[in-house]
Amino acid sequence: TTAEDVKVATSTTAEDVKASTNKVSFGASLTMEDVTSFDQDAYLAALAESMDKAEFTITEVKYQVKLSYDFGSSIDSSKVAEAIANVTGVDPAGITASAARRLSRLLAASSKFDVVITTDTATAVDGIAEKASDTSLVDGALSSQGVTVSTAVTAQAKRWCL
Repeated sequence: TTAEDVKVATSTTAEDVKASTNKVSFGASLTMEDVTSFDQDAYLAALAESMDKAEFTITEVKYQVKLSYDFGSSIDSSKVAEAIANVTGVDPAGITASAARRLSRLLAASSKFDVVITTDTATAVDGIAEKASDTSLVDGALSSQGVTVSTAVTAQAKRWCL
C-alpha cells in the first residue's frame, strides 16, 4: 500500500460532509391531556417553520402513561411491572417500574414506585390510565402473584406523546 492509496481511501469531499451534517436525530416528549389530538402533519409543519424550512420525518410515535404508587410495604419491581401489565393489557416489555427513592433503587424492593406504561396506540391511553389508576385492580393483580399490599396512587396518571 502506497501513501497515495491511503490518501485516496481516506479522503472526504465537502459534499460528503454537508450530507452527513444535515441529518440530525432527536426525540421530543409532549405532555397532552388528549394524546389522540396529536397531529403529526401540524407538528412537522411547525418544526419546518421554526427551522428555516428544514425537512423532517417522524420515524416513531409512542404514547406513555406515567404515575406513581405507594404499596405500603416493600415489593419487588418485577412484581409491580407484571401486575400493571396484567391490569392494563399492555405487553410487559412496555412497563417500567422504578423505585421512587434513590436509595431504594439500589435495593431489589421498595414500597414506592414510579411507573411508565408505553403503548403504540393513542386511543388506548385513556383506558390504560383509568385501569392503572384503579388501585383495587392493581391490588388484585398483585394478590394473584401472592403479594398482599394496600396500593395508593401518589401521582395521578399523566399522558405523554413521544
